[in-house]
Amino acid sequence: MGGRDAELIAALKKELVAKGIPVEDAEGSLKGTDINNIVNRGATGRGAQLELTMDFRKNRAQVEKFITAMRAVLLGA
Repeated sequence: MGGRDAELIAALKKELVAKGIPVEDAEGSLKGTDINNIVNRGATGRGAQLELTMDFRKNRAQVEKFITAMRAVLLGA
């Protein structure tokens, strides 16, 4: 996980971990902090970037938990 929005990243991490989904911080050039990165080009100039492995995406139960966690943070549910 990376990006320039530290508050959003922290909230997403907290919710994902609470759902039993492991989270790793991106390293090096994969941190997603470049201002030209698409996730940082919105109105605020910052965002969150998540990379999901193919194995994770094939696990329907994990994906459902992931969706629930994202909705909880992004929609304030």
